[in-house]
Amino acid sequence: AHLREGLELARREHSGYLVGLALYHLGHAALARADYEGALEHYRSLLEYAEAADDKLYLARLPNLFGGVSLETYDLDEAIRFNSEGDETSRRIWPWPEPRGHALWKLGLAHLTAVITGLPSAASAFRQRASE
Repeated sequence: AHLREGLELARREHSGYLVGLALYHLGHAALARADYEGALEHYRSLLEYAEAADDKLYLARLPNLFGGVSLETYDLDEAIRFNSEGDETSRRIWPWPEPRGHALWKLGLAHLTAVITGLPSAASAFRQRASE
């Protein structure tokens, strides 16, 4: 409730920075509750803000955030795609390692999950090609 109130206050005060921060944390809170559609909705709103404000930190973080939802829902190909994009985007536009580190960590988790679960994914296709 407090995060939603903070978002509304930030919007009323026209504080783009605080709007971005509230959306970021609202997305995380929804993801923690396994409300995947809610998380995606907040992350999409954050993407709109980041693009309009040219907020490079959130632009670097967002592929990883979408990839995290994909990882939680075992959509491993999407998790791999988003986190690979997050790695490249963060290398290109953000000087500090935090967004890239998170993207690489989740990329590794997606590949590891594919191996452990045997779920079909780009990772399993890669392993099959490598073993031929």
